[in-house]
Amino acid sequence: MSLTEAAAYYEQTKMEKQQNHFIVEYNRQAVGKLRVFYDKSEAWIYGFGILPSYQKLGIGKAALKQVVLQQHQLGYDVFLEVEAKNKRALQLYETCGFNSYHVQDYYVYSL
Repeated sequence: MSLTEAAAYYEQTKMEKQQNHFIVEYNRQAVGKLRVFYDKSEAWIYGFGILPSYQKLGIGKAALKQVVLQQHQLGYDVFLEVEAKNKRALQLYETCGFNSYHVQDYYVYSL
């Protein structure tokens, strides 16, 4: 996605009322982000990422656990979507208590 497309997508999702955007901070510096989308009794985590230079420091794990705890306290069942081939992300999610229950392959149309 180009920078222009990403900015337009961000502005579009920012206006949706059924979600919250979170910035992950470390030493008062923004180092990551995630979005939580609400659907009835479910909270879905999307777009979770930590800047590469801040990965492997436990920041992502702490942030994810905090958001999951917050959503559970609000009464939501928590789900997330992740690229099935992203082994580092899968390992993080599993150490935070998530279990895979549905895997989907994506396809690209080619002529």
